[in-house]
Amino acid sequence: RAPTKIIRSTLRLPIHCKLLALDFEGRSDGKSVKTILTHVAPRKVLLVNGGFAAIEHLRQHCEVNLRNVCKEVLTPDIMEAVNVTSDTNVYRVVLKDALLNNLAFARIGEYELAYVDAAVRVGELGHDHVLEPIGAAAAAGGGG
Repeated sequence: RAPTKIIRSTLRLPIHCKLLALDFEGRSDGKSVKTILTHVAPRKVLLVNGGFAAIEHLRQHCEVNLRNVCKEVLTPDIMEAVNVTSDTNVYRVVLKDALLNNLAFARIGEYELAYVDAAVRVGELGHDHVLEPIGAAAAAGGGG
């Protein structure tokens, strides 16, 4: 078993993002808002400034129809403070079977970790990111 060393560090990184507020009040009906939400596929939704019944209906719509992408639907009360920060960046990466089969996993605490010498390639239609081996892993048959 290869020696293992865990290095943990804290970095301060600048985050470049934007918060998008869509104001459709008086310009879109419920069906239009649902269609827009389906196409935008947000990870988090904050519903404010509407009647209780309308907000509850839209909340239920998001929880049922967007459950695969929308992980949180917030419906705060008037003057209630909510935390809308996100502490993760999630990327979907597809491992080629040949690469996955050649990984040597090591159990460290409750996790199983493996070292990968690979490059990320954007998949077909720009949706999935594919890890492809580079260097010695590619020569050993890890690519494909």
